[in-house]
This record gives sequence, structure tokens and C-alpha cells, in this order.
Amino acid sequence: MAIQSSQQDGEALKPQHVEIKAPILYITTLFQSTGASLIWPIATLYMHNVLHETMTMAGMVVMGLSIMMMIGSWVGGHLFDRWNPYKSILGAVALATAMLAALTFWHSWPVFAIFMLILGFADGIIYTLLNSYAATIQSIDSRKVFNLQYLFMNVGVVVGTAIVGFLFNHGVQFVFGGATIMYLIFSVMVFRYFNVKGLAAQATKDAAKAAKSNFRTPVLIYALLGLAFSLYMGYILWETVVATHMTDLGMTTQDYSFLWTINGIVIIVGQGLLDRHHRKATIPTNRLRWNRLVRGIIPILDEREDLSNVHLHLHDFDDW
Repeated sequence: MAIQSSQQDGEALKPQHVEIKAPILYITTLFQSTGASLIWPIATLYMHNVLHETMTMAGMVVMGLSIMMMIGSWVGGHLFDRWNPYKSILGAVALATAMLAALTFWHSWPVFAIFMLILGFADGIIYTLLNSYAATIQSIDSRKVFNLQYLFMNVGVVVGTAIVGFLFNHGVQFVFGGATIMYLIFSVMVFRYFNVKGLAAQATKDAAKAAKSNFRTPVLIYALLGLAFSLYMGYILWETVVATHMTDLGMTTQDYSFLWTINGIVIIVGQGLLDRHHRKATIPTNRLRWNRLVRGIIPILDEREDLSNVHLHLHDFDDW
């Protein structure tokens, strides 16, 4: 009886895995993606056509925005592992919301560029932390978790880009105001649902364990990063010269934003077809590996998902 009691006590003292609820994660991702999708399609267009800055200057700002997002992504991962996930994402969301609210009232040059750089830093932290929260979910297959998160993110892209052209035609303050509202809803959900008890200690313990690991990154991952970089060099034209070129041809901002809407719909439909094919098809091993390669690389190549999320898709290459 004493031995049985000791075993029961040991089981009771064993730390339980904690995670965020998946539906909460998906809904918050939707609101964040919708808010962000109101901003980045018109950034270059606004700087060049409204603020009358050169395309060179607009490109420099977009480059600075990308750099700030990269820095924010690194900071976000560091904060999740070594500080407090809840306080980190709450602070980042508050900073991003404050920048969007400020842009609603002050969007002249160079204030616009400064606020956008700060917003990029905050969004970089947010993207990494959202995916880090997703990585804690073990009650659902990890492929399903990230596929659904990616799906909700693209639904946000569809919704945001579908209305940004209409809002922009009525004034850029409505664009930033709409994004602020989306981020306010996002903030409320983070404040209410993201304080997962025990997650900070669990994340610190997992980070310490990972630091002692002898895991070596497969060469395939470096190849994928190189491929992603090469494709992104061309894909970035969407955010820069394509917008102004379309308006120079006489097309409206709504025409340009609608292209983004179509892009999001194609990704959603394409992902659904790929998942359906993956589940039902009986295929040789080499074709299965190619399917996994495509499934892993699509999130990496998506324009709005920063490269800091690549490690979250490594499970797609476990059998290589």
C-alpha cells in the first residue's frame, strides 16, 4: 500500500503539459491577419502616390520594415523561451495597436515611416509568439494545428485585402482605423485567453532541454531557405512596384487589393486540395516525400509568414 501511495504521489507531482486552446489560437490569428492585411498592400502605394516619395525611398522603408520584423522575430523567440510568453505577446500587441492608432491620426512623412518600422518590430514578435503558442499544442496532430492556423491566416488575408481598397479610396485614416479595431479585438482575446498557467516555466524548461540537444539541422532545410529567399526576391514585387505600376496603368486601388484577395483564395483552395490528396491517395514513398516537401515549403514561401516560423514545420521532414 505504501509503495502504491508513493507511486500515486509521484504521478501527482509529475508536471502536466499545458497548452493554449486551438480554437482560440485560430480566431486570434484571423483577427491579427485581417488587421495586418489592411496595411501592407497599400504601404508602398501610399508612400509613392499620396506622400509623393520616390520608389527608392519607399523601397528603403519596406526593406527597413522587413529588417525590423526579423529583429522582432528573434526577440519574440527569446522572450518566449527565457521570459514570459503571456507578458511578451501582450506587450507586443499593445505596442502594435498603439502604432496603428497613432497612424490613424498622424500619417504624414516621415512619421508614417517611423511608425511603420516600430509596427514591423512589434508584428515580428507577434508572429513568432503566435507560432510558439501553436507549437505547445500536443492534443492535436501538429500538422493539423499549423495547417489550420495557416488557413485562418489566409482567410484574414482574403477579408483584409477585400476591403482595403474600398477603405483607402475614402481616406487612409479609415484603413488604419480599421486595422486598429482588428488589433483591439486581437488584444482583448490575448488578454483574456493567452495567460496559460504554467506555460512560462514549461517554455523555459523546454528551451534548456533544446540547448543541450545534439540535433543538427538537415541540409534540406538550408536548401529550402535558399529556395525561399530566391522566390521571395521576385515575390516582393507584389508589395513594391506592382501596386504603383497598376495605378499608373489606370487601374484602381481596389483592383490591386482584389489581386491579393484572389491570391489568398487560391492558397486556401490549393491547401485544401493538397491536404485532401495527402489523406486519400495511396502513393509510392518517393512521391509521398515530395508531397511532404510541398506541404512544408508552402508556409515558408507565403509572403506574410516570416522565416522565423520555418522551425515549426520541421516535422514535415522527419523521414528524409
